[in-house]
Amino acid sequence: MHTSNYQPILIFDGACNLCNTVVEWALQSAPQNTFTFIPFQSMAGQELLTSLGFPLDRLDTLIFIHDGKVLTHSSAFLTMVSFFPYWKYPAAFCKHIPTAFRDTLYKYASQNRVRWFGQRHGNCVIPIEK
Repeated sequence: MHTSNYQPILIFDGACNLCNTVVEWALQSAPQNTFTFIPFQSMAGQELLTSLGFPLDRLDTLIFIHDGKVLTHSSAFLTMVSFFPYWKYPAAFCKHIPTAFRDTLYKYASQNRVRWFGQRHGNCVIPIEK
């Protein structure tokens, strides 16, 4: 998929409460029509995961696609947040923190997100078309 000159695409886990909360926050905080949100469980999500070489049965990271770049983990989250007017500078500041440290924290939260926040059952913030 060629992604330049298009809205950034965010692939997320549509069954995760934390992921859905982040998407709801992005829908409220980012300028209107900034992102295209795609649950990984959807047909479009599965096609993108296949084309990018990610597993199809689970998603342990937000995937941010824009201008031909594919970002994951903390870099994906901070890049997404940099599109929000009030969060642009804090995101830029956080990008100065070494990626290995940021990603360690991100991966810890990702591994525990369902235990901490639970799962949604059939009510993803973005409708999942299969």
